Amino acid sequence: MTNCVRATLLFATLAVAPSVRGQTPIRFSAAAALALPIGDLGDAANVGFHLGLRGEGKLTSSPTWGLRGDLTWDHFGGKGVVDSYSFVALAGNLLHRSAGSRVYQYGGLGIYGSRTAFIDRLSRDETNLGLQGGVGVDFPGKGLNPFLEFGLTSVVTSGSNSLWFPLRFGIRF
Repeated sequence: MTNCVRATLLFATLAVAPSVRGQTPIRFSAAAALALPIGDLGDAANVGFHLGLRGEGKLTSSPTWGLRGDLTWDHFGGKGVVDSYSFVALAGNLLHRSAGSRVYQYGGLGIYGSRTAFIDRLSRDETNLGLQGGVGVDFPGKGLNPFLEFGLTSVVTSGSNSLWFPLRFGIRF
């Protein structure tokens, strides 16, 4: 099932990319983060980390709005009988950048493949919808532009939602 989801997401990304590329230049970025679990996930997991790749472009109809696609991996060490929690996601976000400001906002929807690995080497895999949103700030740079983001991720998992705050640092190129 996971391979089917990955193949579908890859196909959708490749199908959409040429139409977006024809309308506007796409900028890519890479990010790493500390991921702070909260709620039930916070009770069951330690502070984790995040790795992400993304592409973004402005909407041609508005200079302040844009779209961003994220491919991310979040990993948390578990507590008790759980060894770890991992989330691989493909998400689409709407971006808003005010003219003349380095601060921006984002929010969107994604498909999250989650894996709970237990200490007895068994695991449980699920595919779920999730939401993410937050604020970021761009720092000046030549060619490589650093940014910092603070967000909230909520994934609809069995039981209650898995929630965490990623604090991301990245480079836009």
